[in-house]
Amino acid sequence: MQLTFTGIVGCRMCERKAILAGLLLSMLVSPALVAHAQTLYNNGSDTGTYAWQINFGYSVTDSFVLNRPAQVDEIVLSIWDADDLNNPLSAGWEITTEPFGGRTVASGNSYLGLVQGCQPIQNQLCVWEMAIYVNANLPAGTYWLQVDNVQTRFGSDAFWGQSNGPSRAYLYSGDNSSTVAIRAIPSESFQVLGSE
Repeated sequence: MQLTFTGIVGCRMCERKAILAGLLLSMLVSPALVAHAQTLYNNGSDTGTYAWQINFGYSVTDSFVLNRPAQVDEIVLSIWDADDLNNPLSAGWEITTEPFGGRTVASGNSYLGLVQGCQPIQNQLCVWEMAIYVNANLPAGTYWLQVDNVQTRFGSDAFWGQSNGPSRAYLYSGDNSSTVAIRAIPSESFQVLGSE
């Protein structure tokens, strides 16, 4: 975008104001021109009835399918915890080719982005919609999203809200017990966002 000033010749202050106005206008218009991420996979909304622990030695993994090659930019999930001031801060995550194994195609321990603040539910719990920011270019196929090590402001338990969507899901519990256990569970609420 080029801004041409045709006002008073030699008025440097006028030229500066016009350039500043043009820059401001371009900043306001350019976000509208940027394409929004599309939903590549949706495992459904949180039912608000049950959730599975994702910290202190517990981990959950859910499958998802990409029908076409895609750039995955963000994963939105629901995290439960106690207290409306106890927001989730960060999470460990992996995208793998098998549940709790296979090849890791993307991973991180990331700060979480707030999508929607505390929505109070049963027993003084809050459901937070949080975003994990991912930068992964993936071919079409079936993948597994693993979430663990969630940190909250007060260092409390955190849980991934159940959706009963089409994904297959497993819970790992082993770091805090004498035996490692992996078991099938109903699937959790999440959406994979990006572009094809």
